[in-house]
Amino acid sequence: MTEIILFSSYLALISYFIYYLSRKLFSKHLFLWIFFAFLYKVILGCIYGAFYKNQIPNADTWSFFFNGLKLNQSNWQNIFNVDSNMNFRLFSANSYFNYYRYVVMDALSAILSLLSGSRYYVNVIFFNFITLIGILRLYLFFINLNPSYKTAFFLILFFFPPFVFWTSGFHRDGLLVSALGFFLFNLQMFLSSRKVVNLLIAFASVGLMLFMRSFWGVSSLIVAIIWLTIINSRQKRIFIALSILFLIFLLFLFGHASRCINILNSLVEKQQAFLSLHGNSELPMTRLSKEPMSFLMAFLDGMRNLLFKPSLNQISKSPLYFLVFLENCFVELLFCGAIFYSIKKRIISPLSKVGNNMLLLLVLINYSIIGVTVPFLGAIVRYKAPFEILLIMVLVQFIPIKSLNKLITLKI
Repeated sequence: MTEIILFSSYLALISYFIYYLSRKLFSKHLFLWIFFAFLYKVILGCIYGAFYKNQIPNADTWSFFFNGLKLNQSNWQNIFNVDSNMNFRLFSANSYFNYYRYVVMDALSAILSLLSGSRYYVNVIFFNFITLIGILRLYLFFINLNPSYKTAFFLILFFFPPFVFWTSGFHRDGLLVSALGFFLFNLQMFLSSRKVVNLLIAFASVGLMLFMRSFWGVSSLIVAIIWLTIINSRQKRIFIALSILFLIFLLFLFGHASRCINILNSLVEKQQAFLSLHGNSELPMTRLSKEPMSFLMAFLDGMRNLLFKPSLNQISKSPLYFLVFLENCFVELLFCGAIFYSIKKRIISPLSKVGNNMLLLLVLINYSIIGVTVPFLGAIVRYKAPFEILLIMVLVQFIPIKSLNKLITLKI
């Protein structure tokens, strides 16, 4: 009973701050929709915790919670005691970066537990409010990109179940999406206003992503450099294509460089670490080596796993597989719609906007990394969710707004 009262009280308190945020960033009338979106996030965040508590009790989300309790009980002693054999390689599993990104989550859980009286589900409220701020920045980024689609953007970003579920549980994913929102919005603001503070915030967000999950930071840094370089170029698409080819060349060049920046070797190690887990949802995948052909074959396998798995004959294995199948069908349907309307030339191509090209580049890089390193369907679904939503946001812009308005009567 105490937990229910505390949960309700903090929910009411947070609603006031949401009201303040909605008035400052948007308008007063949007408050209710943002509150409903927040409530939806909290509900799915609690379901996320309950799911892992019943299915995988030692999952990271509960480990963070119990480690946070231990930190508070020990008055945060020994938090900086680490194995002396660790290194400073950014992509290494045995690096200080990898260790402290988990310590940060333990520490955040400990701080929230002081406020919640050591109650996991109350912590979910605080956590989702923290991440909501960055996701609202991401929404602003999309409004600036294409204001006509603001209602569709809102409904997708705040109510698409797979994305909301995987970013609402107490884990790094929610913080990373929030950092991504700050990065994209502030980079966009810098390009339009040339205010240095926006650029500083954008690169601070990249730094946070580098720390929390290295490849998010690397891919965002690549996108930032290309975007800042091509903004005044007349042949933007050609420059983007050449930049991608140059990045592939650098990737294999660094494959023979020092261990600190050996990205190829890090991908091999990451795939091997996943394969050593022997999960129940393992999918066929080419084993990586230092040979370029192994990366090409693994890339093709990865794209098949990301876009087309589970197949029809696999969905009977679990109800969750059926939900993932429906998710893939939705994206594929959007993709077909984008091709159809592109051929019909009913609208100006969304790819005429540099921002959409940068989003697709961000999706491509991260889909490629996930595809070649993650062989388990359960992990793939979680890791791809934040980038799948970016892909959906680009694809929906190919659908004429008049056609969407026939499906969406809501006005935001």
